[in-house]
Amino acid sequence: MVTGFVEGFNEEYRRRSLEMMSAYLPENLSIPGLGGSMSREDLIEYMETFAHPIDITVALISRPEVTSETAAYWENEGHWVSIMFAYSFIFSGMVGAAALLASEKMTKTLKRIKMSPTSIWQLLAGKVVGELAILTLSQVILVAVTVVILRPEINWSPALVPLILTGDLAGSSLGLLVAEASPDPRAAAEATTAVGVFLQFFIGMYFPIQFLPGPLRMFAKVLPFTKAVQALDLVLLQGYGLEQAVAPAAYLAVSAVIFTALAVALFPKWAGEE
Repeated sequence: MVTGFVEGFNEEYRRRSLEMMSAYLPENLSIPGLGGSMSREDLIEYMETFAHPIDITVALISRPEVTSETAAYWENEGHWVSIMFAYSFIFSGMVGAAALLASEKMTKTLKRIKMSPTSIWQLLAGKVVGELAILTLSQVILVAVTVVILRPEINWSPALVPLILTGDLAGSSLGLLVAEASPDPRAAAEATTAVGVFLQFFIGMYFPIQFLPGPLRMFAKVLPFTKAVQALDLVLLQGYGLEQAVAPAAYLAVSAVIFTALAVALFPKWAGEE
């Protein structure tokens, strides 16, 4: 009843205000424009649309169900520690590995390596080790800042080690694969950034994957980084141990092996294109 009164009052107020404004418009009013001139009657008709605006109601096609699990997503500050690890897997790991590899072509390092005793395989191994070192440093900084600012109640467990290590390997190997599949260094940078931005919306970084429509939710669940976030949450927030971390860590390890195998297969062709 109160809502109906307010809406009726507002509509009547707008109508009377426009009537008073119309009374002051001259009879011979003519406003030039691109589509022709606007007469007094045209202007009044146009002004009346403000008194009776079009009311469009947008209905949600799929209203996500808010459960205790999805509500805890935002309420538990410890979840952001998992998010920082996932962020490092995708951007520090994947994008960083692609950038390191692409820089070899931009600086013409491969030509000098081919004329030296160092093999291209030593180059690849060195890049992987170097990227993992940089990735570890970035993770320490990201997680430390998150813990200092939010002060979450989390469980530090040895079960985190296999999850973080396999997540690092999966992210870095995927970055190498994308870089080698790209036609040039610029395309590699753009591709890894695009893939990273795409993935962050499907692994639960900003909202629970339960909010995704059915087909997209199924796709999100098979992503290795989604498994990583979910497993990290279980360890950090619910105190799960090493036994519960084995399955997701194995999933990440298999993904890393697949990405690495494809990257190794493409590497000779990539190295020979300079």
